Amino acid sequence: MPDTLSLDNLAYLNKITQGEHAGIRNKEGRPVSSVINDVQKSRPSDILIQDDGRWVVKGNDGRIHLIEPDGEVVSSFKNSDKNTAQRTRDGRWNRPSNEKLDEFKEKFSDYVRW
Repeated sequence: MPDTLSLDNLAYLNKITQGEHAGIRNKEGRPVSSVINDVQKSRPSDILIQDDGRWVVKGNDGRIHLIEPDGEVVSSFKNSDKNTAQRTRDGRWNRPSNEKLDEFKEKFSDYVRW
């Protein structure tokens, strides 16, 4: 565990943190503030993995949240079901294995309810 708590090492505590880019997007009106609620309401079928290793969490009303493996929220945006399906078909977003779902559940155990 880090000696002192700072914004840079909060991810060590299995917390979802907001990165600089997400802070900018939040100020622009993106749905960043709903990420924790959407993770809490998520089901395993709402979790995807982006081709760069980031988590993709699908929320209500087409919300999508991109989260780094360490818990830092990169961005949130609205996305149509059609576009989500296209990203899955072309391999940018993939269904995680059971092992990866367990990793997500463990990493975000303060939030995940399944």
